[in-house]
Amino acid sequence: TCKPAQWSLQKNCAEALVQAGRGAEAAPLFLAASETAPPATATRLRREAAEQLLNHGYLERGTEILGPLLRAAGIEVPANARDLNAQLVAQTERVVQRGLDFSERSEFQIGRRDLDRIDLCWAAGKGLLINDPIRSGFFLAQCTYLSLEAGEPRRVARSLALFGMAHASRNHDGGVAMLAASDRLGQRIHDPYAIGLGNVCRGILTRTDGHWLGALADLDFGVQYLREHCPGSAWECSLGQGSTMAALEALGELRTMSERSEQMLRRAQETGDMHTSLIAAMYSALALLASGAPAQARARVRGALAHWPRSGFHVQHLHALKLEIYCDLYERRPADAWQRIITAWPELEESSFLRLSTRRAEALTLRAKASLAVLRADPAGHVHLLDVVAQDIHQLEREGRGHLLAEAALLRAGLATCEGDPAAADRHLGAAVSGFEAAGMSVSAVTVRRIRGRNSDAAARAEALMRMQNITEPAAWSRVVAPGLAT
Repeated sequence: TCKPAQWSLQKNCAEALVQAGRGAEAAPLFLAASETAPPATATRLRREAAEQLLNHGYLERGTEILGPLLRAAGIEVPANARDLNAQLVAQTERVVQRGLDFSERSEFQIGRRDLDRIDLCWAAGKGLLINDPIRSGFFLAQCTYLSLEAGEPRRVARSLALFGMAHASRNHDGGVAMLAASDRLGQRIHDPYAIGLGNVCRGILTRTDGHWLGALADLDFGVQYLREHCPGSAWECSLGQGSTMAALEALGELRTMSERSEQMLRRAQETGDMHTSLIAAMYSALALLASGAPAQARARVRGALAHWPRSGFHVQHLHALKLEIYCDLYERRPADAWQRIITAWPELEESSFLRLSTRRAEALTLRAKASLAVLRADPAGHVHLLDVVAQDIHQLEREGRGHLLAEAALLRAGLATCEGDPAAADRHLGAAVSGFEAAGMSVSAVTVRRIRGRNSDAAARAEALMRMQNITEPAAWSRVVAPGLAT
């Protein structure tokens, strides 16, 4: 009679949980199996446990398990941020200099140690992508190089997709080329995972470029494709869903965003996915604020963040900072908004987010909004902030993307108002409306039209359109969108 070993049964149970999207529950079983499994298998089981913990938001435990595995594989991680960034540049340059061509080989033709090094770098790069993008990029660059050298096509396709997306924040054309190569390879080898992940990554890059509708098409297709063809791809689906929420917010589709975020939140809570639960909570909190419930929005943000690690400054902290500042602006608390941003800024600078275009733009916009709000409330006491706002706007304009230029024009209108120049303010408002409309950001455009309203009829029409997206207090929402202009 066949009697499977206990570790084998534990592994099978853990894999079934991963397939069901319950990776956080699977991790302890992978670890338990590793205690009695053969040594080579035990290493892979511990890596699987670390990957599931990182994917579902349990960063400290995941990195604690992964660290010894990386050291045993000879993968050294720089201890300080400067060396880490230098290594990321060096590892990326190594991939670029090598080129994307490779000699295709089956994984059975490749040594187990080489495959384990690739898979370790993949687990670390994927698991840290959202919260530690520089460290993640370091691992993904190594993973891509090692995959190309080894020649196993599935690993090449997945690493080119994820690293290509990450690399595009530093070198747009280079990242796009990697994504295109991944797509061609995934289609040729008929790999469902590469096809689904590639669509999600392309959607994220398209969203970053400000093409919201195209992004939604890729993101929705990628997430649905992964769900249908790749059970166990909870992290990849969460990555796509989070970017979908951001695109819906930009488009002003707040009703749809509210419905999707609530569904996403319920699903994440049912499966114990802390990472996805936190992302969903932030977007559902934004919908609560739009509906006129700032106290409930704050409670949701703080309740979700209470379960997140306190050490470091992660993307969840940036989302929470944004929501808290928005609530302050909504409730006419400009001093609180300003205090929050100056308290958080040193942590933002110490983190790697200001090196990434998308996160840098978010942070600069938040600081400029808080500065304009407190300037409008107390001009004499904060006159020094005029230069801060001007510098932040200039940096936003240097990003060069259409939607950011529209945001910069709106901020310039607020700055002109604080400087007592209504003609310049009106000119910048016109540019903001045109920019938001060109970018498809209809609610932002309508909100600016309300502020600029030449007569009561124009303002009434704008407010009616805002209420169609469940913005119950247009005047309060205008303070969030355009501080320094709305009062």
